[in-house]
Amino acid sequence: MADIEEMFTIEYVAKKWHLSPSYIRKLIYQGKLKAEPLGGRNVRISESAIQTFRENSRNKEF
Repeated sequence: MADIEEMFTIEYVAKKWHLSPSYIRKLIYQGKLKAEPLGGRNVRISESAIQTFRENSRNKEF
């Protein structure tokens, strides 16, 4: 059986990182943070996408 990866909302990630939801959307739009579309403006951000973003931005400000 395949492992199911945890997915997070923009609002959850924004709150966890102490950033605004609009800034998280900007990161997604710029391609810096990968998100999976669910239809309309609804997206989910995977745990692996968050980990990749953090690794890529370790020495940079986001």
